[in-house]
Amino acid sequence: ESAMVKDEVISISNEPPSSKDQNDTLMVRNDSDSINDSINDSINDINDDLMVPKLEKTTTIDKQLDVLNQKIKPKRIRKPSKEKLYNKIVTVSDQPTCYPYKYWFVYQYVPDMEWCHLCPVHQVGHFSHGKRQGRPRYKLVPEGSAREIDVPSSRCSLVKSHQCLHTSSADQEVFDIETPE
Repeated sequence: ESAMVKDEVISISNEPPSSKDQNDTLMVRNDSDSINDSINDSINDINDDLMVPKLEKTTTIDKQLDVLNQKIKPKRIRKPSKEKLYNKIVTVSDQPTCYPYKYWFVYQYVPDMEWCHLCPVHQVGHFSHGKRQGRPRYKLVPEGSAREIDVPSSRCSLVKSHQCLHTSSADQEVFDIETPE
């Protein structure tokens, strides 16, 4: 029955209805118009709050949704970090004095939330041979002996460094951190 009514409504816009079913068709159309007007009013109230231009009463719901999708775009508050911080050595800006470590290893990085879980890195002697001879040698502080921290990635600054052993375990890795002279 509803498909039949829909066909009758379509026939109104294309051809004049017969006098026999004119009342039924107009009644359906009037109900449709009042629902559409009610939706228009509700959307316009929301748009007033969002400062989106008002929609005309003659637009269809699909057109209204298209307009809303084009006009309302979420504003990004933070600029996403272009640098990938996975398994990198960083320094932390505005670091409290209770943390004695200057360098941190990015143990976990969540780019969507722009958040990092950092483990402290400390110096463990110097390289004894090869092209790094005499340079400071760094490793992660043993787990449980120092506090790890979670910070926004915007507070992390990359430090030029090299992984020397290329192990799969960060606890075993040795780092050559290029410190500014």
